Amino acid sequence: MPTLSFLLKCAENFLRQRGIAQARSEAEWILAHLLHCRRCDLHAHLGKKMERAVLSSFISFIRRRGHREPLQYILGESDFYNISLRNDRRALIPRPETEELLEWIVTTWKNQPPKRILDLGTGSGAIGIALAKAFFKSEVIAIDIDSDALDLAMENAERNHVHNIAFVQSHWFENVCGCFDLIVANPPYLTATEIQNADPEVRDYEPIKALYAEQEGMADLLQILKTAPKFLNPSASLIMEMGLEHGNLLKTEALRLGFHSVQIRRDLSDRPRFFVASDYDTLGL
Repeated sequence: MPTLSFLLKCAENFLRQRGIAQARSEAEWILAHLLHCRRCDLHAHLGKKMERAVLSSFISFIRRRGHREPLQYILGESDFYNISLRNDRRALIPRPETEELLEWIVTTWKNQPPKRILDLGTGSGAIGIALAKAFFKSEVIAIDIDSDALDLAMENAERNHVHNIAFVQSHWFENVCGCFDLIVANPPYLTATEIQNADPEVRDYEPIKALYAEQEGMADLLQILKTAPKFLNPSASLIMEMGLEHGNLLKTEALRLGFHSVQIRRDLSDRPRFFVASDYDTLGL
């Protein structure tokens, strides 16, 4: 049987030929997952030979990655902010930019946690569960129109032993009741062209309905913005992840609707990524 070192080198070459930029590290992640160890522990065992059953799974997983299936779907799990998530094709894979958003929210509200939080389009449950865990005395309502995504989100809540969160099937606010101190949304916002030009991992594997929006990616963002005031407590905030070209249009519309405070926040790559609106004036119209 071949050694771990030899197999990793073969896997690295295979993945690199198929356009995987981080070929070596991804091969190591797959091997560590199959060996039930930490990636950093692999280096102490590179001279060992791989068992036949593990070898078969390793080859299968590497082939799947070579076909550009996302690593998170292959492994079936990933870490996100303060939680561990099961990942599969029922929902999008949470992005590092969304972790940045969570970090900012938790830091901003840590001294006065919002009592009620609404997570719109929860998908795998990443945002809602992370906030429910960080603000364990808060009530979190997480909604999604897709029942399969909600099933995955509920599995993830149980996986992380988070119980101050409820899941509701709804098309945005359709089945939502009451008002909230914080509404967070990561809706579809890619254009048809952006979908077409996306990496195969996104275009061919992730659910397109969770990525694409009409009106040049603005349709769902605008619908949420226009409806949210009915569900916001005084001084509450609406936060949305958005496309890079959407900030100015959203800001103009928010001010027209009666929000007094509007921010466009940049991610760690200095791209305008997050929209924040608060202090809604019911007489603004």
